[in-house]
Amino acid sequence: MHYKDLSAYSYKLLKPIPTILNIGWLNSKNNFKQGNIQANILKKLKDIAIGNNTYNANINKIRGIMPCNLCSVRNIFIENNTGKYYLGMTEILIPSENKKYYFSAPSMIIHYIEEHNYLPDESFLKAILAIDLNMEYSGDAIFKHLLEKSRS
Repeated sequence: MHYKDLSAYSYKLLKPIPTILNIGWLNSKNNFKQGNIQANILKKLKDIAIGNNTYNANINKIRGIMPCNLCSVRNIFIENNTGKYYLGMTEILIPSENKKYYFSAPSMIIHYIEEHNYLPDESFLKAILAIDLNMEYSGDAIFKHLLEKSRS
């Protein structure tokens, strides 16, 4: 699945949700920006994906594990002191730095950054840094609200 970075989210929808922007929906047929990100941003993105008792950014969980769209590797996981998390099973919904919109990224974005040198848009990187992992956050509840709002 490929969506251009910063395009309106429309995965499995009839009508896009303009307040959710795609980021990191890569495949091997389309070029993507490459470069390095700071280690602290990557670590925080991993912590966001894994979540904790109050912060859960995961949405659209599937029952299987999708392989990497670039190299076909599967069963990729990350760990921290909170737990273990398999990439390719969810999307991650991250509020923008100004909280006016959200980014939806496949969880595989972490692998794309680490192994394929993908460089997400600067606005996404700033959004990661702005997140407070101690605040209460449910990506799933926000996604459902935005989906309902877009249908009305």
